[in-house]
Amino acid sequence: GSDTENWLYECYVEYQKRAGVYRSQFFTPPATAKRMAELADEYFGKDNPYVLDMCCGFGMLTEAVKEKGFIVEGFDNNSEMLELYNQFTGCTSFKADINGYSFDGGRWNIISNPPYEIKECTQFLKLLWDMLIDDGGLAILLLPKGFVDKDKPKALVEVLEKFNVVHREDMDEEFARTKINAEIVVLEKA
Repeated sequence: GSDTENWLYECYVEYQKRAGVYRSQFFTPPATAKRMAELADEYFGKDNPYVLDMCCGFGMLTEAVKEKGFIVEGFDNNSEMLELYNQFTGCTSFKADINGYSFDGGRWNIISNPPYEIKECTQFLKLLWDMLIDDGGLAILLLPKGFVDKDKPKALVEVLEKFNVVHREDMDEEFARTKINAEIVVLEKA
């Protein structure tokens, strides 16, 4: 339930305060996870119930999307996170790194709060492009505000041009202990 989610979220925020944020991986706040799940319900529809939570962390997004009736699987490059993810969500997960993984296509709708460095996020978007099965494939992402409007570097612009932005809205709560403004963006494979 939401008490557990909030407790876990608070624990990890506290941990990040002490250990520092690794590769700009901020945990998705509870209300934002719920809003992204509402958008999943609206955009993914029920004809394809499979959702992949890329860079899943301990599962804030998975838990919210699962409550909407989707079948969710996650991946992350942190083994400890994945153990927690499996316990917290009851869903399956696998270890993968956005820089060195190729997926055998899929049936997936994608939801993610990816890393925010330009280089990592560009790599993430390239992988996302490969993973969305066909034109019209959808992904709901939490990205830094204005990220999809960037006009450099070239590698990022080239991958962004492969997507249509079908919806965007400001995140209405801040990430804990940071002033990064983010927005929820629904991307469609063009």
